[in-house]
Amino acid sequence: IYYNVTDGNVGIGNTGPAFKLDVTGNERVSGQLDVSFGGASLIIGANSGLTVRTDGTGKIARIGSPNYSTSEESSMILQFESTSTQNIISLGGGDSSMNAADSIRLYTANSYNTVTGTERMRIDSSGNVGLGTATAASRLDVNGNTRTVDLNASGTIYANTIAPTTQLKIIGDLNVTLDLNIGN
Repeated sequence: IYYNVTDGNVGIGNTGPAFKLDVTGNERVSGQLDVSFGGASLIIGANSGLTVRTDGTGKIARIGSPNYSTSEESSMILQFESTSTQNIISLGGGDSSMNAADSIRLYTANSYNTVTGTERMRIDSSGNVGLGTATAASRLDVNGNTRTVDLNASGTIYANTIAPTTQLKIIGDLNVTLDLNIGN
């Protein structure tokens, strides 16, 4: 441990600390970590593949969790990458250094003080998206009422059935409030 009496900076693993606490090497924090400055609560990341930040280079930040099996890489929760042309947020994967999620689930609640919440959307390992269902049977599977302003579809359209005998089969009422052109 190095203490600079001139500016009060402390170095752990280095003798030239540039900050009040400057640690070189692996760190571990047990308990709470509260970092705040100028309205930002936490800034994570560095140049891609490095541990420093310099101007004009890509930056990357990852939040992960240890895998169930300790012999596996950690699992990706969130990644942010900034390059000279784009800023990318990836959920559940997108980087070869961490395992990807096999499903992503979105929960909401009717009140701020509800624990657990209700699953509203799921993207499964095959890429199917379920809204109101945990078992999506197609690319987009909606269980509940939907509103579509402009629908352009090709192939078979399913309405209230999963096995129509024609290209469009509707069981129940059909209310159309826009022009409907049916042709070959």
